[in-house]
Amino acid sequence: MEVVYRITWAQIQAFAARKPKSIVTWAMHTCWWNVPDITNVWHTLIEGTALPTCPRGSVLMQGEIGKFVAKAEEHPTHYGRHGLQALAAAFEGNLTGGILNQSASLESWDHYNDVIDKGTEKPDVKNN
Repeated sequence: MEVVYRITWAQIQAFAARKPKSIVTWAMHTCWWNVPDITNVWHTLIEGTALPTCPRGSVLMQGEIGKFVAKAEEHPTHYGRHGLQALAAAFEGNLTGGILNQSASLESWDHYNDVIDKGTEKPDVKNN
Protein backbone atom coordinates (compact mmCIF):
# COMPACT_ATOMS: atom_id res chain seq x y z
CA MET A 1 0.00 0.00 0.00
CA GLU A 2 1.16 3.52 -0.74
CA VAL A 3 -0.30 6.99 -0.23
CA VAL A 4 0.17 9.15 -3.34
CA TYR A 5 -1.97 12.28 -2.65
CA ARG A 6 -3.40 12.68 -6.16
CA ILE A 7 -5.84 15.10 -4.54
CA THR A 8 -4.35 17.15 -1.70
CA TRP A 9 -6.07 18.49 1.39
CA ALA A 10 -5.46 22.02 0.07
CA GLN A 11 -7.33 21.14 -3.15
CA ILE A 12 -10.20 19.67 -1.15
CA GLN A 13 -10.37 22.78 1.06
CA ALA A 14 -10.37 25.05 -2.00
CA PHE A 15 -13.12 23.03 -3.66
CA ALA A 16 -15.21 23.06 -0.46
CA ALA A 17 -14.84 26.85 -0.26
CA ARG A 18 -15.97 27.26 -3.89
CA LYS A 19 -18.76 24.66 -3.85
CA PRO A 20 -19.70 23.95 -0.23
CA LYS A 21 -22.99 22.25 -1.16
CA SER A 22 -21.32 19.63 -3.42
CA ILE A 23 -21.83 16.05 -2.33
CA VAL A 24 -19.21 14.18 -0.33
CA THR A 25 -19.63 10.43 0.11
CA TRP A 26 -18.02 8.28 2.78
CA ALA A 27 -18.06 4.56 3.46
CA MET A 28 -19.95 3.16 6.41
CA HIS A 29 -17.45 0.37 7.14
CA THR A 30 -14.12 1.70 5.88
CA CYS A 31 -12.39 5.10 6.03
CA TRP A 32 -12.66 5.75 2.26
CA TRP A 33 -14.37 8.94 1.07
CA ASN A 34 -14.89 10.80 -2.18
CA VAL A 35 -16.21 13.96 -3.81
CA PRO A 36 -17.63 12.75 -7.13
CA ASP A 37 -17.57 16.31 -8.55
CA ILE A 38 -13.76 16.23 -8.13
CA THR A 39 -12.98 12.64 -9.12
CA ASN A 40 -15.92 11.73 -11.35
CA VAL A 41 -15.80 8.30 -9.68
CA TRP A 42 -18.74 6.30 -8.40
CA HIS A 43 -18.01 2.73 -7.36
CA THR A 44 -20.80 0.19 -7.68
CA LEU A 45 -19.55 -3.18 -6.51
CA ILE A 46 -22.78 -4.72 -5.24
CA GLU A 47 -24.06 -6.84 -8.11
CA GLY A 48 -27.60 -6.22 -9.26
CA THR A 49 -27.83 -2.73 -7.78
CA ALA A 50 -26.80 0.78 -8.69
CA LEU A 51 -26.06 1.48 -5.03
CA PRO A 52 -22.73 3.34 -4.82
CA THR A 53 -20.05 1.71 -2.69
CA CYS A 54 -16.44 2.20 -1.65
CA PRO A 55 -13.78 0.08 -3.41
CA ARG A 56 -14.35 -2.70 -0.85
CA GLY A 57 -18.14 -2.70 -1.30
CA SER A 58 -19.18 -0.71 1.78
CA VAL A 59 -22.38 1.27 1.34
CA LEU A 60 -21.93 5.05 1.34
CA MET A 61 -23.34 7.91 3.36
CA GLN A 62 -23.43 11.41 1.90
CA GLY A 63 -23.48 15.04 2.93
CA GLU A 64 -22.19 18.47 1.92
CA ILE A 65 -18.45 18.89 1.43
CA GLY A 66 -18.37 22.29 3.16
CA LYS A 67 -19.77 20.84 6.39
CA PHE A 68 -17.61 17.70 6.10
CA VAL A 69 -14.38 19.73 5.80
CA ALA A 70 -15.37 22.06 8.64
CA LYS A 71 -16.10 19.15 11.00
CA ALA A 72 -12.85 17.41 10.04
CA GLU A 73 -10.86 20.55 10.78
CA GLU A 74 -12.60 20.92 14.16
CA HIS A 75 -11.64 17.34 15.16
CA PRO A 76 -8.38 16.32 13.42
CA THR A 77 -7.44 13.90 16.20
CA HIS A 78 -10.41 11.70 15.22
CA TYR A 79 -8.23 10.44 12.34
CA GLY A 80 -5.37 9.30 14.56
CA ARG A 81 -1.81 10.45 15.08
CA HIS A 82 -1.50 11.97 11.58
CA GLY A 83 -4.86 13.77 11.79
CA LEU A 84 -5.93 15.43 8.54
CA GLN A 85 -3.03 13.78 6.71
CA ALA A 86 -4.71 10.41 7.38
CA LEU A 87 -8.08 11.79 6.24
CA ALA A 88 -6.50 13.03 3.00
CA ALA A 89 -4.87 9.61 2.52
CA ALA A 90 -8.33 7.98 2.65
CA PHE A 91 -9.65 10.13 -0.23
CA GLU A 92 -10.50 8.26 -3.45
CA GLY A 93 -7.35 7.43 -5.39
CA ASN A 94 -4.88 8.61 -2.75
CA LEU A 95 -4.19 5.10 -1.45
CA THR A 96 -3.05 2.60 -4.04
CA GLY A 97 -2.29 -1.06 -3.74
CA GLY A 98 -5.69 -2.63 -4.24
CA ILE A 99 -6.47 -5.05 -7.06
CA LEU A 100 -4.30 -4.12 -10.07
CA ASN A 101 -2.82 -1.34 -7.90
CA GLN A 102 -6.05 0.65 -8.14
CA SER A 103 -7.71 2.74 -5.46
CA ALA A 104 -7.85 0.96 -2.12
CA SER A 105 -9.58 1.50 1.20
CA LEU A 106 -8.68 0.43 4.71
CA GLU A 107 -10.89 -0.38 7.67
CA SER A 108 -9.38 1.89 10.32
CA TRP A 109 -7.54 5.16 10.81
CA ASP A 110 -4.78 3.19 12.54
CA HIS A 111 -4.18 1.33 9.28
CA TYR A 112 -3.90 4.62 7.33
CA ASN A 113 -1.56 6.04 9.94
CA ASP A 114 0.61 2.91 9.72
CA VAL A 115 0.87 3.26 5.91
CA ILE A 116 1.83 6.93 6.33
CA ASP A 117 4.49 5.96 8.89
CA LYS A 118 6.04 3.49 6.42
CA GLY A 119 6.06 5.94 3.48
CA THR A 120 7.84 9.11 2.52
CA GLU A 121 4.78 11.25 1.78
CA LYS A 122 5.06 15.01 2.01
CA PRO A 123 1.50 16.10 2.84
CA ASP A 124 0.20 19.62 2.59
CA VAL A 125 -1.79 19.57 5.83
CA LYS A 126 -0.89 20.55 9.37
CA ASN A 127 -2.26 18.82 12.42
CA ASN A 128 -3.59 20.92 15.26
